[in-house]
Amino acid sequence: MTAPVEFTPPAADQALLRTVLRAGLRVLFRGLVRPPMPIAGQRVVLRALTSMGKLPRGITRSAGTLGGRPCEWHKPPSGRGTVMLYLHGGAYIIGGANTHRALCAHLAKRGQMDVCALDYRLAPEYPYPAARDDAVAAIEALLEMGYAPEQIVVGGDSAGGNLSLISSLRLRDLGRPQPAALVCFSPVTDFTGAHLHEPPAGDPLINRAWVEQALSLYCPPPVWPTTTPACRRSMLTCTGCHRCYCRWVKTRFYVTTACVLPRKPKLPGWTSACNATRTCGMCFRPTRAP
Repeated sequence: MTAPVEFTPPAADQALLRTVLRAGLRVLFRGLVRPPMPIAGQRVVLRALTSMGKLPRGITRSAGTLGGRPCEWHKPPSGRGTVMLYLHGGAYIIGGANTHRALCAHLAKRGQMDVCALDYRLAPEYPYPAARDDAVAAIEALLEMGYAPEQIVVGGDSAGGNLSLISSLRLRDLGRPQPAALVCFSPVTDFTGAHLHEPPAGDPLINRAWVEQALSLYCPPPVWPTTTPACRRSMLTCTGCHRCYCRWVKTRFYVTTACVLPRKPKLPGWTSACNATRTCGMCFRPTRAP
């Protein structure tokens, strides 16, 4: 079953927020996180911007290791036995568990579940498929910890959404158990750049030059997006997971590719939902999947 949904938030309570966030993102993120800023500098900018995020009360945070990689656990006082492996965005070159701390804490509180934010390896130090292998190893580690597949949710934003999808593909190819669901916020599903959307007002967050830079570092020769299955849109039209929820916003470059996955015909029992919203950026308000 495929369930595309378009949601328009009330303009009255978000007009000012939308304007402020768009202006701030254009100057502080889009204007700085791009060439010729060195990757190290881009990482510093993102850490500085996300350090201002407000954390919800009642959520405990602890550092750990999962699948051989550092991670951060966000746990509510009494969870429901479900765990989310969260894979951060950042074009595979920036970001970490610390930059998505506020988002993961809110997901833990609203979902009443443990959330584990993984610090997977980044390019250019570790190009494809290092991040995918780290995510798969983390899922395997959760199974070894005693979580059943139906208790595991894998989610992420932007590149992290893409990582969720290709990790499911890898698990399918290995014949390993799939997580109960995938939750993808504005996932990238096509690295060829052939289906980019051009928002009328421009993308307030992403600079096209930065996308091209990230691609060249994440998929350097001979790993090209046109020849690597996990980087091609056609290979992401059917993952091994039977439940997938995608949320994207119409102000992003890759909105056209974000709903490719749920719009394709699926295997029996495959359930997906695609939620489109006209809002101010990526995913500022966590939402429960259907």
